[in-house]
Amino acid sequence: MITLGADCGLRSAEIAGLRRRDVHLYSDPPTVLINGKGAKTREVVLSRRAEEALERWLASVAGLPHPLVLIANSTDRVQDIVRRLCTLSGVPWEKRKVHGLRRTAGTRAYTETKDLLDTRDFLGHSQASTTEVYIHYAKAQEKAVNRDW
Repeated sequence: MITLGADCGLRSAEIAGLRRRDVHLYSDPPTVLINGKGAKTREVVLSRRAEEALERWLASVAGLPHPLVLIANSTDRVQDIVRRLCTLSGVPWEKRKVHGLRRTAGTRAYTETKDLLDTRDFLGHSQASTTEVYIHYAKAQEKAVNRDW
C-alpha cells in the first residue's frame, strides 16, 4: 500500500479500488491499470519495490475470492491501514495523510525529470496547473539540501 502511493503515485481511492485483474506483474515492464479520477484509465509502471510487495501480497491472499488487491475498499480504510503501519514501524503519523505518499512520488518524479508534462502524466492529472504544486515542493527540497551543505 505504501509503495503504491510513495513509489507509483496512486491516489488513496486508486489504491482502494485496485483490482487483481489490473495487476500485470509479468508484463515488461510490470504495470497496474488504474481507473482514476474522472473515469480515466491510465497504466502505471511499478517500481521494483512495489512489484515485489505486490507479488508477495498476492501470493499470500491467492486463495481468497476477492476481486480487489487489498481488502480496503474505502479511502478511510486505506488511511487507517497506512496510519497503523506507520505506528508499528515507528514513523510519526501526526497530521499525515495517505496523499502525502502521492506527493512524495510526484515531487520525486519532477525532481528526477524536471519535466512538468511527464510528471502530470505520471500522476494522471488532466491539467498541468494541478501538477505545478509538485514543482514548488521540489524547489523547496532543493533549497533545504543546499542549506545542509
